[in-house]
Amino acid sequence: MPSKVAQLEIARHQRELILKPRAAHVFGAPTTTPVVLNITEGPSSQLAELPTGYYDFGLLDKEDAITLSREMEKADINAIGYSNPVRSDITSDIFGMAFKGLETNRFNIETNLGVDLSGVTPDPVTGEVSFDQPAVALIRRQRYMLLSEVGSGVDTIYFGRQFLAGEVAETGEQTITDGEGYLGWPFTVNAMVDTDYGVSVRHHFGGPGWKNLLEEAGFDPKVTYVVTIGGSPTGGTFTLSFGGQTTAPIAFNATAAAVQAALEALSNLDPGDVTVTGTAGGPYTVKIDVAKVGTLTGSGASLTPSGTVTIS
Repeated sequence: MPSKVAQLEIARHQRELILKPRAAHVFGAPTTTPVVLNITEGPSSQLAELPTGYYDFGLLDKEDAITLSREMEKADINAIGYSNPVRSDITSDIFGMAFKGLETNRFNIETNLGVDLSGVTPDPVTGEVSFDQPAVALIRRQRYMLLSEVGSGVDTIYFGRQFLAGEVAETGEQTITDGEGYLGWPFTVNAMVDTDYGVSVRHHFGGPGWKNLLEEAGFDPKVTYVVTIGGSPTGGTFTLSFGGQTTAPIAFNATAAAVQAALEALSNLDPGDVTVTGTAGGPYTVKIDVAKVGTLTGSGASLTPSGTVTIS
């Protein structure tokens, strides 16, 4: 039975996972731009640079905020004698993103009006930009990436949502006034399936603060490796290395406990940072705390008559 102190500690961690962004941007890119697989990089989980081709929509209206939506529709099958459906199938599942650009820049104009201004040249004398609205509206499909930041320093958490093939579904009203208000660029984007990648939306949660709260968020805070001894050795030893440190020689037929002890003896790993399971001689499943900096590697140079160490 958890003590009251333990319950308070759990509650504190849960509050840390209430995300209230202090900064957010929306970026766009042509669908020929590579899909962003991860928004963070490196052992400190810093924000990664977006691929070449992404652009920033600029300042966004705070009052209207950035609204994320999901609309699902399903078809039910009802049976005689049952008051509830006996089967349900999802027939539509659409993710949406609505925001209002404050800046009158090319990217907001193109997205709001559904035009391609890449070939439009300003007047060489006046600098004026003029163009016709197409008689037949074209659907422009592009990538959209929302990135938001929560907290600061080692507590920073990044939340991202990527639409791989977004289409503008609706544009809002624009206001021209000498009173309160401004010429804004509102629109709602729906996520469509990228036929090359196979999905419509990719979600991202990262940053040093997220890394430190993985267990509280319900995720395994350890990186998993599978160590396989190949070549059917009958003697000798192998070694494992992590973060620049190498274990003492480990017997070819060592138990999982012996492998774990060898890893825990490294100066950069402590008891509790690593767990090893598996049968004697492997394969071994090695789990190392994600907060530890390094990658597990191995060497079978001393296995006899010969052998290999493969880590996946």
